[in-house]
Amino acid sequence: MTAVTAWSRISDYLIHFSPFYPAIVSWCAKVRAELPSGRRTVFALMSSSGELDGLAITKNGARSKLCHISIADHARGDGRGWL
Repeated sequence: MTAVTAWSRISDYLIHFSPFYPAIVSWCAKVRAELPSGRRTVFALMSSSGELDGLAITKNGARSKLCHISIADHARGDGRGWL
């Protein structure tokens, strides 16, 4: 999977959170821009078929924080969330 394809899946997944975070599209662009420098890290939980099952995004550095964590609806209830 290319970086462009991976990011497309991540941004498509995050768009579903727009009712809770209306500015998520602009935030996604910020996260993507900060990945190469290591300022942000994305941890994706993928199924064996390549489906995005969960996601965690961190902000790194002196003021590190967990920015996003979620498990997709289809992946809930089978124990993958502990990963």
